[in-house]
Amino acid sequence: MPLTHKLFLEDALIFKDLKSKAVTLTSKERGAILTLSYPDFEYLGIWAKPNGDYVCIEPWLGIADSETTNQQLTTKEGIIKLEAYKSFRASYSIIVDNECL
Repeated sequence: MPLTHKLFLEDALIFKDLKSKAVTLTSKERGAILTLSYPDFEYLGIWAKPNGDYVCIEPWLGIADSETTNQQLTTKEGIIKLEAYKSFRASYSIIVDNECL
């Protein structure tokens, strides 16, 4: 997907139910720049500030409420409920191409 300033005018792009759990940022001139692997995350957010000269690629465990939700934390999409004294761990990895360093 080509990244343009116009792509982020409305807000972040939020992806869910993706078959892949990895994304690679590439440049037309240099090829692969970095790869983000996020096996423990259900969502992927990609965003930039208007006319920013960067892009943020973030694995997300949940998403912001929309106007059509009941705004209750307990029914929030992506919420992870833990029993008392239980823990949750998630990890991701970023591989940066050596040529970009």
